[in-house]
Amino acid sequence: MRERRYASQDLYDKVRIALLFKKMQEKLKGKEYFTLGSVTHDKMMGHKVVDSLKPIFKQFMKDGLIEEAGKEGRYRFTNNDTCCASDADFSETDMTYQEELEKDISKYNRFIITTAVNDKRVNKPFLASIKNYAKRNKALVLIIPCTGKRSKNKNAQEPPHLSSDLDEFKKIYKDTYLNKHLCISALNIPATTINPLTGLDRLLLSKKASMIVASPRVFLKHIPNMHFDIPPALMSTGAITENTYSSDKFLTKKADYLAEADHTYGAVVVELEDECTFHFRHIQASNKGSFIDLGIEYFPDGRVEVSQESVMVMGDSHIGYHDEELHEEVMKLAYETDTKEIILHDIFHGSSISHHDVGKGVTNAIKHNEGRLGLKRECIAVKNYLASIAEQGLNVTIVKSNHDNHLFRYLNENRFMNDPINYAFSLKLASAAVDELDPLRYAIEEELKYKNNRIVWLQEDSGYKVYGVEVSHHGSTGSNGSKGSLAIFEKGLGNCVTAHTHSAAIVRNAFCVGTVGFMDMKYNKGLSSWTRTCCLIYNNGTKQLINFIPNSKGCYTYRI
Repeated sequence: MRERRYASQDLYDKVRIALLFKKMQEKLKGKEYFTLGSVTHDKMMGHKVVDSLKPIFKQFMKDGLIEEAGKEGRYRFTNNDTCCASDADFSETDMTYQEELEKDISKYNRFIITTAVNDKRVNKPFLASIKNYAKRNKALVLIIPCTGKRSKNKNAQEPPHLSSDLDEFKKIYKDTYLNKHLCISALNIPATTINPLTGLDRLLLSKKASMIVASPRVFLKHIPNMHFDIPPALMSTGAITENTYSSDKFLTKKADYLAEADHTYGAVVVELEDECTFHFRHIQASNKGSFIDLGIEYFPDGRVEVSQESVMVMGDSHIGYHDEELHEEVMKLAYETDTKEIILHDIFHGSSISHHDVGKGVTNAIKHNEGRLGLKRECIAVKNYLASIAEQGLNVTIVKSNHDNHLFRYLNENRFMNDPINYAFSLKLASAAVDELDPLRYAIEEELKYKNNRIVWLQEDSGYKVYGVEVSHHGSTGSNGSKGSLAIFEKGLGNCVTAHTHSAAIVRNAFCVGTVGFMDMKYNKGLSSWTRTCCLIYNNGTKQLINFIPNSKGCYTYRI
C-alpha cells in the first residue's frame, strides 16, 4: 500500500478522510458516477457543507483513488477494491502517531495539558502565556480534543475539528500514560456535560492510575483507596478555546447558557519525579490571559513576574496530630510564594475532651499513656503553633471549625464536672462561654496570655473574602442545618475555598483543601481519600491547589 499524505497531517483529519472514503465505497459502489452533492445528501459528512469536500476530492484524484466521469462535477472510483480506509490503514496511521507521541513524552518531565473544543476559536492571549511557560520550563503542551456541538446525523463519526492555531501541539487521541500512575484519557466527553467526572470513578481502579479528562469545566475529586496510600485523582482541565456556545445550532439555550457560564480558561500542569511519582496543579487564566503557577505569573508577551502578597488556605491543622515535617514544607512554600496571610482550619483537635471517646475506657487509657488527656496541654500546643506562624511576620486568620466547637460542646454538656484532670481549667473556660466568649480563644489569649495583633479569630457565619474569594466557611455545616458539601458551597458561595473533608476537590470555582495532619488520626478507619493539600490565592483573584507528596526518600515535595 503506497503512502498518502493529505493537506493536514493531524490524525483526526486523516481519520475523517479515511472514514469518508470508506463510506463512499460502501454507499456508492457499483454506481456509474457520483457527485459532491450525492455524498452530502447521503449525510456522509453530517452537517458539513459541500465546499468542505472539494479539497478532499482533489486529493483523492491526485492519489488516483477517483477520477472525473465525463461531465464536469461527476466522479467515479478508479478501483473499487482500493483500500484507502481499510482497518489496517486506519490502525497503522493511528499506531504511528501514538508511537511518535509517546516518544516525545518520554523526553519531558513537565507537561501542560488543556482542552480544545471542536470548531472553537483559541483564546490567543492564554495560548501565548502557555507557550511562554512551556519555553521557560521546558514543558510539552498536550491538547485533549473535546466535541462541542452535536451533529444532526446521530450515526456520523465526526471527530473534532480544532483550530489551526493548535497545529504545532500534540493531541491526545488514545489513552496515554505519562508515568505508571497518571493517564490522560481520550474519552470524547461533550463540552456541555455538566459534570465530566460522573461515572468515571471505577475506571481508576482498572487503570490503577489517576486520570485527566477533557472538559472546559474544571472538576477534581480523589477516589478512596487503602489507608495511607495516596488516593488516585480524577480531574478535568479547563479549556484553551473560547466560550462561544450560543452559536451552536443544535444545543438548547439552557445548555448554551450553562456551558458559557461554567467555561474556564485553564489547564493542568504535571511534573514527573519518577516512573511512579507525579505532581499536578490546576492553573486559571486571568482576564488578560496570564496565569500564575507557584507564585510566578506568565504573560502573553513573554514576560514573567513574581506574584506579590499571596494568601494561603492551609489544610486542616489538628494540632497534636499535625505532621511537623509537612508543616515545615508548607511554610517553605509560603515563603517562596510571598504569602502574606495564612488561613487556618481546625487548629484544635480536641483529643483531650472528644465526645467521640466518652465511656471508652481502653481508648482513654491509651490517650492517657500518650499524654493526650490534658486540655490545658492541648491549648498550649495550639498557642505555640499560632506563635510559630505569626512571629514569622505572617497574618493569621482562624476559621471557626467543627473540631474547635468540640470544646464548647464539652463545656455545654457539663462533662468537665466528671473530669478531674481538666476540671479546674475548664471552669474558667465555662465561665467565659457563659459570657458568650469563644472558649478556645479565651484559653489562648486570657489563660495562656498569648495575644498577637496579627491573629484574627473569625466568628461563625461572619464572612471574609480575600481577592474576591470567600474563605470564612470551614465546610462542616451546609444550608438549612444540613451537613456541608462542596456542591452546596459552589451553589451558595460561588468562588470559595473550604476545608473539613481532608480531601482536595474542585467543583467549578469552589475549591477544598486537604490536611496538614497525619493520615491516621485514630478516628478515621477504612478506605481514605485524604490528601495533604493547601490552596494559594493570588493577587489577581486566581487560586491553585498544591499537593504535598512523600517521595522515595521520605521527604515531602510539591514540585520537581
